[in-house]
Amino acid sequence: MKKQIISKISILLCITLAIESVCLVRDVSALSRAKYTKQTIDKSTTFGKVKVEEYYELIQLKGDTPAIQKINKALRKDCNKFIKSSYVEYIKDYSKEINYDDECHWTASSYVKYNKKGIISIKVESSGWLGRVRVTDEYGLNYSLKTGKRIYLHQACRKSKKATKKALIKVIKKQKDFGTQKKYALKRVKKMKLKKIDFYIKKNGKVMAIFDQYEIGNFAYTQEFKVGRRK
Repeated sequence: MKKQIISKISILLCITLAIESVCLVRDVSALSRAKYTKQTIDKSTTFGKVKVEEYYELIQLKGDTPAIQKINKALRKDCNKFIKSSYVEYIKDYSKEINYDDECHWTASSYVKYNKKGIISIKVESSGWLGRVRVTDEYGLNYSLKTGKRIYLHQACRKSKKATKKALIKVIKKQKDFGTQKKYALKRVKKMKLKKIDFYIKKNGKVMAIFDQYEIGNFAYTQEFKVGRRK
């Protein structure tokens, strides 16, 4: 009788462990990539005859884990920061002087570029044209789905800070179209802290450092450089 009881207990224990193992696998799988939604936060307005298109495409991850909640909070914060940094008040003050036929906008489009192996990388492309002022900006928002913490360039490249900076400098030195701007670009990059350098990860795993217009030279367009690759 005792042997039968022990046998039943052993069977139940094995079943319990098997179920827990399946659940654990599912939890790990859930952390490998994220489902998400994209919502357009529209703040478009009109000043007299001047119409201003203003919006931010906000990405929010699905789920209620602490990591997901932390990432969503950070993404909402970036949205609010963009809206608050708007030059729309400029139009309000000068709407009578601006040709209302001009296309005025202050927008940010968000794209999920990499979403696997426990990392999500979002590229934000913003553009502003306010009658007299043109502004563009591109940057990446990169997070660990496991911890919710932001990932920095050297972490994405899986290299030391020194090796990552060395790789970036090497790439810039190879730019033939930089001309006289190369010396200044190298000087700027050498002084930059890696945590301050924007980047995003492509679908194929390439880690792309991003420099905004005029950030590392007299370039009126965004510069992108491959500095590593995730397998």
